[in-house]
Amino acid sequence: MTFLGLLKLLRRHIRLVLGVPALCLVLAVAYVVVAKEPAKQAENQPATATIYVQPRGAVDAYGNIVSSTTTNDKLIAQSVAAYLTSDDVVEDIANATGVDDFDALEIEVVPDDKTSRLVNITVTGESEEDAVEVANKLADAGQDAAGVVVDAEDVRIINRASVPGESIESPRKEKPSLKSSLLKYGAVAIVGGLLVSITLVVLMDALDVRVRDAAEVEELTNLPVIACIPADAGKEQ
Repeated sequence: MTFLGLLKLLRRHIRLVLGVPALCLVLAVAYVVVAKEPAKQAENQPATATIYVQPRGAVDAYGNIVSSTTTNDKLIAQSVAAYLTSDDVVEDIANATGVDDFDALEIEVVPDDKTSRLVNITVTGESEEDAVEVANKLADAGQDAAGVVVDAEDVRIINRASVPGESIESPRKEKPSLKSSLLKYGAVAIVGGLLVSITLVVLMDALDVRVRDAAEVEELTNLPVIACIPADAGKEQ
């Protein structure tokens, strides 16, 4: 089959040639839209940071430093957590980070259940980067609690928040946007659909044994066509 013959064949089945790529394009768009939803849910992972609260040592009547009790440590940790969730601290962090949907973030600052001197900071939001930034800002603000909470000698950051699966030092890889994903999958769908439709048309033509015109008659019989009788749709031939 010549290239011109292929073009004529494709033109004859133009609906099939255009319909298959269109269907593939619709399926690709639906796949991208549906596949983006789990990615959004994965981004709602909480960002966590941990700070260590060193209680101020008490001195007895003989001048000896008395170690703090577990109960006292918990009370100091609760005071530090209350300081970090106070309106003034939260407002300062909101202004410092510039997060647009700061009110939509879920912020939880509570003492650790197992270790009395640890305070866990958890921030959850639609944007993973915003949650990580706010959690780390809260951890930084916790270091100032030593000057506010009377019984807190020192506050140190034990664990900073980071993107799950990545270290703090490693650069964050950009996730493909919805537009770029649509363009990529759409192009693949159109090209693949065209290949499938062309293949189908060629197979249909190969399996079709009907003789359509004088050229095919000459090709099959190796004899010239002298005359053709025009078909009349209103009468039986």
